[in-house]
Amino acid sequence: IRLVSGPRSSASAGKGVMSHSIAVLGPSFTPGRMIGKQEGWVNSFLPGVYAQISDQGYNLFSIHVGRLTEADLRRVIDGRPMGLVCPEIAGELQGNRQKWLEAFRRAEIPIVAYGDSPDLQTYDRVASDHDAGSYELTRWLLAQGRRRIAMLVSSLVTDVYWVRGRRNGYERAMREAGLEPRPTIQYEACPFTPEPTRAYFDKASRYMVGYLVEHLGSAGGGQPLDALVLESDGSAYPVAAACRLLGRNPGSDILLAGYDGYALDCPERQLEPCGPQVTIDKRNEEIGREMVRLLLDRCEGRLPATPQVRLVRPELVVLDSLNAASGEQADALTKT
Repeated sequence: IRLVSGPRSSASAGKGVMSHSIAVLGPSFTPGRMIGKQEGWVNSFLPGVYAQISDQGYNLFSIHVGRLTEADLRRVIDGRPMGLVCPEIAGELQGNRQKWLEAFRRAEIPIVAYGDSPDLQTYDRVASDHDAGSYELTRWLLAQGRRRIAMLVSSLVTDVYWVRGRRNGYERAMREAGLEPRPTIQYEACPFTPEPTRAYFDKASRYMVGYLVEHLGSAGGGQPLDALVLESDGSAYPVAAACRLLGRNPGSDILLAGYDGYALDCPERQLEPCGPQVTIDKRNEEIGREMVRLLLDRCEGRLPATPQVRLVRPELVVLDSLNAASGEQADALTKT
């Protein structure tokens, strides 16, 4: 737990420091690690949160969710911070998040969380507008003349809120174009331990071939797909390699739409010359700022009693000129 002081308004004069402090519950944050976006879907919320707290003249009370003990929690709550912001927390720390959120709620301290999952429905929250993002991706593919477009999603996430939102956006764009949406292609996660090596990447790419062959290869009959909407930018690289193994040239025969806006920072880019031709920047820093705005609206009595949800519209980013594989690169890859 650390306390970072910022400017204080005259209204807080004479009050304890915590009464003019906003607590932030999240992972550790090191500014130097934010240059790339490999961790952007988690950590890049925090710069926006921190900047907005500072801009509004409040103190920041930063709490590492993995190091917070019961005794620490009681001291924080007894100090009565004006509110709690909880950005996205991934991995094994996810379980701790819900425990601490419940404790702050019992203490009647205002809370704003990131996301729109079922366990957050009773809290004020901010999320990315995944429906709008997927709609824009699909519209871009349609504008390139693509008509046989499908979503490709890991079976681990097919029932989460953001996948459902993206499916809604995809279907809306397809139907507006007079096309019938295609069933989502589900694949099982690669059973090999992820490693940043050529050996692992080749295994993952060949593993993906089995899920795509009926949709891209001659075994499926009919006309193969001409575009795929993927769950994240990192998926594009093994998918591109799998497409090439099936005789399809990614970036021309088939277009790949990624998500999350970190395509140019993916380590897989060193192993596969073609990534997504288009992606979505969720504007995570703006999401962080909006979380603080929502918390202040709650603290200052500008909201109804019912939990509020705000969606931040993402931005379409076209990467085609930077990521499309040249024929020479593709030939070299095929020969290795």
